Amino acid sequence: MLSEGDEIGGAPTDRITAAIDPVELANDLLALVSPLRGDTPALLEGRSADQLERAVERATIDVLTGEEDRILRRLVVEPT
Repeated sequence: MLSEGDEIGGAPTDRITAAIDPVELANDLLALVSPLRGDTPALLEGRSADQLERAVERATIDVLTGEEDRILRRLVVEPT
């Protein structure tokens, strides 16, 4: 969902809010950091993925970007 965001650092922002799949997010983050560490990406699969899905009932992401420049101003992932 796209809406008007808060003003951050004097810049007006747009807010993007969405529900996210916690396992997909974890796997995306693992794939992102693996090359930085020189590792092969490890993915959550099977029992580990099932445990995460059971532990997180719902997760949302809240992204605020500059209205004009689209620079990332805030990123919040909230599991519940």
